[in-house]
Amino acid sequence: MLAFLDIGVFELVVIAVVGVLVFGKDLPQAASKAYLQVRKLRGAVDGLRRDTGIDRELRNIERTVREAEWEARRTEAGGGNLPRATPYPVAPPASAPLPALAPPVNPAASESAPATPPIAPQPQADDDAPSSPTAGAAS
Repeated sequence: MLAFLDIGVFELVVIAVVGVLVFGKDLPQAASKAYLQVRKLRGAVDGLRRDTGIDRELRNIERTVREAEWEARRTEAGGGNLPRATPYPVAPPASAPLPALAPPVNPAASESAPATPPIAPQPQADDDAPSSPTAGAAS
């Protein structure tokens, strides 16, 4: 249940000790009230999701994205002009290799790397011009 929070046993013990220190013998009533408030909040959020229809919209968007992904893979594999047999995307056969994806971009790495300064063009040396300042003084 608490796996998504990544809380270990030691953290739970620390939370319990802090709870006992703060609430004392009223800890069971405080925990009960907190549970009731969380339950009320969950009910309100569920009601809001139901009333707005956001779950249905999210499912439609996910389905559209999956269909576009499979259509792109099918087109990339060379079967783009074949009629679709089912309205939903079908997984490619296990023997078919998946298309290669671009390597992931890590913006943190590019920000930490120092920017290279632009390279200034070097002036080209003339054949009759001296190559060093001391060479011109000797002649």
